[in-house]
Amino acid sequence: MSKAAGEDRVVARIAECAATVAGALGEVGEINILRLSEYLGERSALTYQALGWLAHEGRIRYRQSESQVFVSLTEEEKRKHENDKPKRR
Repeated sequence: MSKAAGEDRVVARIAECAATVAGALGEVGEINILRLSEYLGERSALTYQALGWLAHEGRIRYRQSESQVFVSLTEEEKRKHENDKPKRR
């Protein structure tokens, strides 16, 4: 396997995890970043890379409360998540 193909796989996996993180945050609202990997059943390193991806895109916000750090979607992302949900009849 070429180096580029391996890098492409890693980047694709981070992007996939970022989408999963965004979906989970849309459902739970705010979560302690130390609990996020456990909630997703994902490796911490990958989860933190996904958070960095989303932060770089401006899609999440962080809130610190004493020694705890929480993460949630931005208000704009919350609206997008709500609009993407299937409508109940």
